[in-house]
Amino acid sequence: KLKFKVDLIENDSESEKLVINIENWSSRTIAGGKGLSLSQLSFISRETWNTLDFPNFFVPQGVIVTTNAYSLYLKQNPSVEKAIDILQNNVWKSTSEDIKNKCESVINLIKNTQLPTEVKNEILNQLILIFGEEAMNSLKFAVRSSSCSEDSEEMSAAGQMSSFLGIKRIENIYTSVLDCWASQFSYVAVQYKHGYGQLFNTQMAVVIQEMIDCDVAGVLFTCNPVNGDGRRTMITANYGLCESVVSAKTDPDTLIVLADDENKSYEVESVEVGSKKLIMKVAEEEGTFESIIDSSEARKCCLDAKVAIALTKIGLFLRRCFGTERDIEWGIKEDKIYLLQSRPITNLDAFSEWEIMHELDSGNATEVSCLTRTNVGEAIPGSMSYLGLTFFISLFGPQFYSGFFRLNNSNLKKASMISTFGHEINDEDIEKYFDEKTASHLTLKDKINSVLFVIKEVRKCAKRLRRDRERFQNYELIGANAKNLSAESLFNHIIDHVPDLYASGMRHGECTQASNSANLLMISILTKNDESNRFLYTDVSYLLSNCKDVVSVEIPRTLCKIADSIENVDAFSEMSDKEALHFLTNENTEVGQAFKKMLQDHGHRGYKEVDIMYKQWEENPLPIIQSLKSTIHEKSKLIQKTPLTPNEIISSLKTPLSPTQKLILRKYIYPWGQKSVGYREQSKSFFVYCIHKFRKAFWQLAEIMAYKEGRIPEKELLFYLKLEEVAKLVRERDATLVARAKQRRKLFPIMDKMQFDEIVKGPALEPRNMNVTPKAKLNCEEVKGSPVYIGKAEGRAIVAHSIEEACYIKPGDILITFGTDVGWSLYFPMLSGIATEVGGLISHGAVIAREYGLPCIIGATNATQIFKTGDRIVLDSEKGIIYKVVSD
Repeated sequence: KLKFKVDLIENDSESEKLVINIENWSSRTIAGGKGLSLSQLSFISRETWNTLDFPNFFVPQGVIVTTNAYSLYLKQNPSVEKAIDILQNNVWKSTSEDIKNKCESVINLIKNTQLPTEVKNEILNQLILIFGEEAMNSLKFAVRSSSCSEDSEEMSAAGQMSSFLGIKRIENIYTSVLDCWASQFSYVAVQYKHGYGQLFNTQMAVVIQEMIDCDVAGVLFTCNPVNGDGRRTMITANYGLCESVVSAKTDPDTLIVLADDENKSYEVESVEVGSKKLIMKVAEEEGTFESIIDSSEARKCCLDAKVAIALTKIGLFLRRCFGTERDIEWGIKEDKIYLLQSRPITNLDAFSEWEIMHELDSGNATEVSCLTRTNVGEAIPGSMSYLGLTFFISLFGPQFYSGFFRLNNSNLKKASMISTFGHEINDEDIEKYFDEKTASHLTLKDKINSVLFVIKEVRKCAKRLRRDRERFQNYELIGANAKNLSAESLFNHIIDHVPDLYASGMRHGECTQASNSANLLMISILTKNDESNRFLYTDVSYLLSNCKDVVSVEIPRTLCKIADSIENVDAFSEMSDKEALHFLTNENTEVGQAFKKMLQDHGHRGYKEVDIMYKQWEENPLPIIQSLKSTIHEKSKLIQKTPLTPNEIISSLKTPLSPTQKLILRKYIYPWGQKSVGYREQSKSFFVYCIHKFRKAFWQLAEIMAYKEGRIPEKELLFYLKLEEVAKLVRERDATLVARAKQRRKLFPIMDKMQFDEIVKGPALEPRNMNVTPKAKLNCEEVKGSPVYIGKAEGRAIVAHSIEEACYIKPGDILITFGTDVGWSLYFPMLSGIATEVGGLISHGAVIAREYGLPCIIGATNATQIFKTGDRIVLDSEKGIIYKVVSD
């Protein structure tokens, strides 16, 4: 059998010509998408003539006005090129009406010019060479656009640019060529290219072919275009020209052919007769005309089964030649089959919604692997953006795992569990894991070494943080000139400075490890004499209270001071959020200065602060304003507790301890544990500060890619690309990546709302709020958790599944949520208690609750499902429970 792989073969021998014969093998850069396809079809037709088991097919003769001719035209008409540049550079900041006007301006400008004389002469000479001078007076032609960006596997651009049918006389052909060039600047074509991150002014050829006045014509798909079923071809057909089918002006006949090409078995499986009310034919003088089909003819199928099978054989052969499923325009005139176009069927390989939502999944090591969000779930609620996640993992992925294992290598199982989850886990697989990762017995030497290790690590953190403070205090990743860089240059600059972010991230990891190690020793001592110590959580709460230099604690404290400083409370409350922001940022008073100082010190913090997609308080301070307006009538409730001395703390512990244990706690574990919490918070602030600088750089990159270079249609779309995709897109335009980013953005809100159990075992990872497999209904009225700060609160429950629901918080509410990050700090002054489903002993919510005496429990499994906003509840953190109050 004769086989071809024509999509891999292109010929540049005609690279300098203005006009070439369709039969001359060419390349996409010279002939455009349509021109290349037709030259390939013409080649296949000649090479397979009378050699295959299906009828010969014809390609109408003609010429291709190459992209060289278009380049010459622009060179001779600089005003046109200038108008195109204005359109390209201003589309992002223009209204739809402005864009339409600019498009119309470019089109009119082109139509009011002339083809270069050299191009006119070449068109005429080449057509005479093919058809003869005498025939040029009677023949009619089809003049069709052939952009380099159309009819590709990424973009079909079908119907975006113009075709002119039934054109007669050479002067009209010249005019039609200009009209084809102009059509790529129509509003529809410009918006299509803009939507795929393509330049508007793409190189463009024009195809001029003999017009075939078809008896029947239509479109053949070599597979089902909806589901990609390659066993069936789909043929749509109507009387007359193919234009009535491709322009959807009429309801055509549809035939499905079941094809087994390997065994040469073909059968028309179904025929659906369309209404076919309209027919298009070539006009006698010039152009085309439409008429109504006779009703008796319309009720018949316009395509014979034998012809449908012949078309199927041709289509499947072309599928083998090109190596892709094909969308083929065909026509029949006096029993001859003409092929008018062949393009790939686009989007067959596009990711399904399921694939999009799982493309970043990683495999489980075993079928009983245990996954948890207990720590990450608080810092990263919901889903991370695609760019944020791939950027983050490319930097730190391996270190997280190894760091966790080192942390647990020499500590007791229970202490390790509580330090990790904030409470014990009664699960065989989890216990087995901690059995493998913890020592079964610690000698006296091990214990002494553990204490010395903690002191050593905390001291290291102190020294390193002092160096980091000097290094990152005035750290800037990009300057004012960044907006003048190319996307590729700025991206390379960002990547070159990744070691800075890596250093700050690893420092935070070291401080976190030191703090967790101190907690492990603390819990080990408290459970030494009694593993079921019922005072454990109460005593841990005392030991971790009154920590110094806790950065996140300063945020709600500063907020309360600002609220207390506002004099005209009623006037401030009645302002809109933007008016209140303008008042505070432009007021040269104590309250205005305090607000600006807060933004200066903490503007890099906020909700989802480790994800580079989400803008923080510096760029969006409105959440601070909203919190101020909610708390302004409630004078500061968050009053810091009076610090207790180490002796007072140790004496207040309820756990029976020996004098030696008290001494170790007082002299070593307690002071160094307190310091480690502060260092961890400082290191996190430095880390988030660095992330914020990279966030600004990526948003600047997004603006350049969207508004300066037009590689993406909207700047937000950058964050739905993976890091390696951004690296590719800054170098070359890629419509497939842009389309995929759009698909991801559409599905991201669904993924962001997914909620998972604290621990998930095995490969079946189902969101608990979107379960495919029904689970037992939760009917209990009481939820248990681990106390963080002892106290009791009664009030209205506010169940917030995301920070967007925090706007419903009222003064005195008890917050029930999955976890809190620093973005929630603004709402703490209004709360009387906090309960989270996840969180450790030094998590954000736990630290602030202890410092300000808010009753708080963590590890309140399923609390967000059991309670609902408006329930009257009691949070008793001494007992570690939340329960509903029964109304009288």
